Amino acid sequence: LALEAEAALDIDGITGVGVVDDEGSLVGVLSRTDLLRAADAEPGETFRVPAIPVYELMTPGPVTVEHDSPLDDAARRMLKRRIHRVFVQDGNETVGVLSTRDVMRAV
Repeated sequence: LALEAEAALDIDGITGVGVVDDEGSLVGVLSRTDLLRAADAEPGETFRVPAIPVYELMTPGPVTVEHDSPLDDAARRMLKRRIHRVFVQDGNETVGVLSTRDVMRAV
C-alpha cells in the first residue's frame, strides 16, 4: 500500500523507491512527489497518504542503466528525462540506484 511506502520513504531521506512485480522484475518507481500528488498536498505540508495500491501511483517504466555504463551516460538520462534517479541493472537484475546526489558527489 502507498501508506507503507510513505513510511519507508521517511527513512534516511529517501525520495523514491523501485516497484517490483510478483516475479521481482522492476516495473515502476514511486517517489515522494507521487505521494504528494495522491494526497493533494504541496512539498513541506503535512499530508496523509491514501490507503491505495502502490501500482496506482507509481510511474511505470523506470529508467535504467547497465552497471558498467559511464557515469555521464546516466547523468544525461536523468537530465533528459528530468528525473532524480536511475536504476542500475546487471542483466535483468536490479543491483542499485544512482541518484542525482550520487552524481554530484562523484564530480
